[in-house]
Amino acid sequence: MRTDKFQPRYQIHEYPGRKPWYVVRKYIERYSRPGETVLEPFCGSGVVPCEALIARRKAIAVDVDPLAIFISKMTCISPIDLTKLEQAFAEVERVAKETIYALYLLEEKCNACDGQLIISSAARMPQAQKVKVKAFCSECDKIHELVYELQGWEKNIDEPIPYWYPEDAELPEGIRGNIRYLHELYTNRNLGALSILWHSINLVGDEIHRKLLRLCFSATLSKASSINVPKISGKGWTPADYNAYNIPDNFIEFNAWDGFSNKFRSCLEAKAQTNQLIGDFYASARILNASAENLTFIPDNSVDYVLTDPPYADVVRYYERSFVRNVWLGFEMGASQTEYPAMMQKVLREVNRVLRPGKHLSVLLKGTSQEFRDEFVGLAENAGLTHESTDQEHLGYGNLQDRPADHVLNFMSSV
Repeated sequence: MRTDKFQPRYQIHEYPGRKPWYVVRKYIERYSRPGETVLEPFCGSGVVPCEALIARRKAIAVDVDPLAIFISKMTCISPIDLTKLEQAFAEVERVAKETIYALYLLEEKCNACDGQLIISSAARMPQAQKVKVKAFCSECDKIHELVYELQGWEKNIDEPIPYWYPEDAELPEGIRGNIRYLHELYTNRNLGALSILWHSINLVGDEIHRKLLRLCFSATLSKASSINVPKISGKGWTPADYNAYNIPDNFIEFNAWDGFSNKFRSCLEAKAQTNQLIGDFYASARILNASAENLTFIPDNSVDYVLTDPPYADVVRYYERSFVRNVWLGFEMGASQTEYPAMMQKVLREVNRVLRPGKHLSVLLKGTSQEFRDEFVGLAENAGLTHESTDQEHLGYGNLQDRPADHVLNFMSSV
């Protein structure tokens, strides 16, 4: 088993709270055998079903969020004809690239070859009343750095948005920040670029290739928005606020086509990997948009292992944070979850019902208090499960030195 932390199959699309694949695989291999069935009732971005399939376990993955199901399916799906996928991207490129690049043209010319300069990024510097622009030459690829007066900088194009976009879709109140509508997350230029890109992707004939390109589009939406700022230390950028959609004064505007193109390259690498690791075994997966509170489509005593990374009450607002992408992708979201203890009690009862007698449930809990873990154990025991052990694991990807360990709660079903 490769132990590289960052595997290509998980590098296409961001997702909050994604757990390390190597921890997930370790528990799958500890508590199940090849050919057995592994269930994840809160599948998120699909790490559990993907690792189960790679380990040659049958996978059932459930999530109430249609975006989570979409990401999970596209992460796991294989085999994919990579040549035809590249051809589908080339068709989108033919239709959209030059039209999108026209939105980012500067009046200045390249000082090396007199070629056109195309904006790569534009960072607002409100204290200095300047805009720092990085651009590349369309002919020789030379990188240029230019500075403009903020007052005169045209951050928005004047032309109307050419194709459909989610106009006047109100953001959920819990994450609304200093804007009210989804389309306000983007400069007019980037909104125009995204509308052209979305229109072009939907012209692709093959359904699977179209969906994979939509995944790349969805993965582009955050960087194409106006919520990103330079990192305080080091190079790069980061969202100004992870808990609400606030447009900061010093936001960076990125070229939307380049972001999409980069995500497509990540997608190609990811699908080459899942072609090799999963292949035709994907046919044994069931990835379903459903509520974990009602698993009636799974028979009693039919699952060999349940591994889950459940929501922790309101610690991460999955429902609100997926709203933007769900709207762009045309997915209908159900109601947000009911009160946490009541919801989790129902889920744990369903888990105990579908597990074979004497089989196991493991619950990944990152950064939780002892009080929360004790409450969770109580809910599980009320559902008929027996708490067997609590393991310490690091469930993050960052620097783990001197950081307290996270926890995995292990339970056994009724015998």
